[in-house]
Amino acid sequence: MTRRIFVGTALLSSAALSAADDPKLTSARITFTVPKGDEKDAKEEDTQVSVTVKNKSDQMLASKERLGGGDLWEDANEKGFSYDLTVPPGVTRSQVGDGFALQIRFHPNGNDIIKFNYHLALRFEDGQELAKDGAGIVLSQFKLLYNN
Repeated sequence: MTRRIFVGTALLSSAALSAADDPKLTSARITFTVPKGDEKDAKEEDTQVSVTVKNKSDQMLASKERLGGGDLWEDANEKGFSYDLTVPPGVTRSQVGDGFALQIRFHPNGNDIIKFNYHLALRFEDGQELAKDGAGIVLSQFKLLYNN
């Protein structure tokens, strides 16, 4: 049963009200930086990373496979290397919930190690942003996965 509410001269359904109160996820972006002093452990150009963001119910919120190929992450001034993630259509703020999980998978080419920080931002159509940060993460050919 759809509840109808009059606002002024307009008739709104409860479905329309909930859509207005539950903004859609419009974009996701992750930025990686190399901590000062760790330039020797930079990501090489032939190494890639994959990023997956899911809610607590394991629903995909954003992802990108094998990004960063061709980029050398080595800037000691903490210059960011930013990448847009793919957001499935129709994901709402309520589906994101109170928290989300980030997974970063390392795809090294040979003997490689990377130390980095990250900033992940999820943006909604009403201007809200949810963010997650991590620092001092180390991945290598021996440790390929980071979960937070």
